[in-house]
Amino acid sequence: MSLTRLFVVSFLCVSLGAAAGFPFMSKTVSWNEEVLLSNGQLLLVHRDATYGPDEWGRSGRGRLKKQSIHFSLDGKKVKWENDDKWFF
Repeated sequence: MSLTRLFVVSFLCVSLGAAAGFPFMSKTVSWNEEVLLSNGQLLLVHRDATYGPDEWGRSGRGRLKKQSIHFSLDGKKVKWENDDKWFF
């Protein structure tokens, strides 16, 4: 197989992998934040964000794929998720 053909095949695999959203090409970061409410109450918020591959196929350097926020307020658990799929 020629070097050019090998490059094209590799590029197509990476491109198709990015479009299909392979999880091994994603990176999830998470952190906790303390939020002070106007009534003086301290709220602990947990945040997750998952990033896909960039145009070169590097994991976790591309667009935001999904995100979520979790917290408890007055004994009620609140979870917000956004997993809109963007292919461009």
